Amino acid sequence: MLAHTVLSVPLVIMVLGVAIRSFDVRIEQVSWSLGASWFRTMRSVVLPNLAPSVFAAWIFAFISSFDEVIVTNFIAGAYETVPKRMFNELILEINPTITAVATLLIAFTMLALAAVAVMLHRAGRLKDTML
Repeated sequence: MLAHTVLSVPLVIMVLGVAIRSFDVRIEQVSWSLGASWFRTMRSVVLPNLAPSVFAAWIFAFISSFDEVIVTNFIAGAYETVPKRMFNELILEINPTITAVATLLIAFTMLALAAVAVMLHRAGRLKDTML
């Protein structure tokens, strides 16, 4: 897990860095000036504004980690993960099961990216209505 985390951290930092830089600090300050506690401000103001970017960063980290078959082969040892099994099966022969799993993974990726696009679109529309 540590190796995959190290490989995914730059993607997460890049996505969340943009989100944090574009976050309007005045919203947080208004929450505090209205008497909200730090916990309430984080739960009601900061996290909902950063949620689409956190979700996008999670998807990028998951996809990049899932794609790192070489790291998995070196580190997994006797454990059989899905990417490692797919890679090993494709070396020996093309198996219809692996083709079906690959198709499902592509479909899952497309649905996840569509969900991110919808969330970012809704977040952008929500920010426009707040102005």
